This record gives sequence, structure tokens and C-alpha cells, in this order.
Amino acid sequence: MKLKQNYKITFFLLCFFVSQAAFAGSTEALQSYETAQKSYFEQDYQGALKIFGELSKNEPDNGYLLYNLGNCHYKMGETGRAIQYYEKALLKIPRVSEVKTNLSLVRKGGDQEPPQNFTDYLVSNFYFWSAHVTLPEFRLALMVLSAIFWGWVFYEWLKNKKILSLKTILGFVILLYLAGGYYLKSDMATPGRFAIVIKPEINVKAIYMDKDKPLFQLHEGTKVKIIDRQDFNQGAKWLRIALPEGQTGWVLADDLGVI
Repeated sequence: MKLKQNYKITFFLLCFFVSQAAFAGSTEALQSYETAQKSYFEQDYQGALKIFGELSKNEPDNGYLLYNLGNCHYKMGETGRAIQYYEKALLKIPRVSEVKTNLSLVRKGGDQEPPQNFTDYLVSNFYFWSAHVTLPEFRLALMVLSAIFWGWVFYEWLKNKKILSLKTILGFVILLYLAGGYYLKSDMATPGRFAIVIKPEINVKAIYMDKDKPLFQLHEGTKVKIIDRQDFNQGAKWLRIALPEGQTGWVLADDLGVI
């Protein structure tokens, strides 16, 4: 009986110290966040950027930290970086209106509203609601609805031996519609798929060689799609990009901020 009581005491103490350690860590992070906010409001944007950046390393999926990083870069006049972090924040917290508002303001201020391609047109007209959910949320909803639909079809088959009813066909069409939306959403919202030009002006080349003449130039804030990568062991890293108009080419990876 005494031995059992000792086990309970040991377990209680272990839980206590673990919870205290977790609380201390969160308190330290909270204090750092408040310090960063104070620096930001005191217009010490470089100091705030450093602290928000350190916090973001430990919480890379924290959309609010990404949003604050975007604000710091915007205040420092780094339009490309600001757009990059606002875009990254939207992948995590798409229902926070301030992120969309700031992103729109930065783009309009720099005349960098991205042109639409066919995928953008489909999403904005037929899947406009998908902008309010994250990719993992969309995936989970599609999996649940798919399981419900096919479970219902199986039940109908066992019950009536008839599955080609109007309800079944309508349900299948809706499921196809959602599956198409998820495909488009994953193409647009998968991390690492798109990037923002973060230099005032960059050259886009036909192949990844510095001596080649540029095909065209891109300005800061332009959004591009990454379609290929080329890394050299001791040299520069290159990314092959595509624009909504269909133009493609190679740029230095350091000239882009990956979303």
C-alpha cells in the first residue's frame, strides 16, 4: 500500500514539473511577443522583426507571427518581403480580414496586383468560398464528406439493391465539384509552390547561366510559380518560374521569397 502511494506521489510530482516547464516556455514566448510588439509600436521595426523571426522559427505554422513579419517588412519599405509573409500568413489564417486588407493595400501601393490565369479564374468564380479555409481544413472536410457519401451508397445498395438514384447522382456530382476545388486549392495553396520577387528588379534567363542575356525582367512584389529547381554543390541555386501569361525562365533562388 505504501509502495503504491509512493508511485502516486512520484507521478504527481512528474506531472507538476512537466506542466511548470511547459508554462515557463509559453510565458517566455509570450514575453518575447509582447517585447516585439512594443518595439514595433516604438517604430523599432528591425528589432521587432528579429524577435518575430526567432519566434517564427519555433512556430513556423503560426499565421499571426507571419502576419507581424509582413507588417515589419512593409514598414521597412521591403514590399516584396511584406507580400511574401502576408501570402504565407493567408495559408494559415485565411479568415483573418486584416491579412487580406494589408496584402491588398501593399499590392495596390506598389501596383503589383497579380494577373489571373485560368486556375485563378475558376477559383474566384466557382470556388470563391475556398479562400476562407486552409488546405488541411479542405482536405479533412472532403475526406469526411466522401466517407459519408460512399457509406450512404453502400447502405442504399444493401437496402434496395439500387444505387443509381437521383440523390446518388446529385451527391456524386457535388463530391466531384468539391474534389475539383481541392485540386485547384492544393495547386494554389501548397507551401513552396509559389514565390515573390524580393529584389527591386531581377533578370529572367533562358537557362541558368549568369552570362546569358535575360529574356525579360520582373519587379519587386511579382508573384511567380515555381516549376523546377537546379542546385549546384558549390554554386548558386536556380529556380525555374512561370507567370500567369505563360512565360517561363530561370532566376536566382536568392531573388525570390518562397511562400
